[in-house]
Amino acid sequence: MVLSEAVDQHGLESVYEVNTTDREPATVAAEIAAVRAGDREPTAGEVAFTGYLTE
Repeated sequence: MVLSEAVDQHGLESVYEVNTTDREPATVAAEIAAVRAGDREPTAGEVAFTGYLTE
């Protein structure tokens, strides 16, 4: 889902961006688990996905 669509449909308070680029699956899973447990605040628009443009 595109970030803007997620925010439009669910609101900023319900969107949790998780950057998976170059990260180990266990690290990503732990971050998702933190979201599910309520140990992580919502985030939207903090992850930059355009790094490939400068490579």
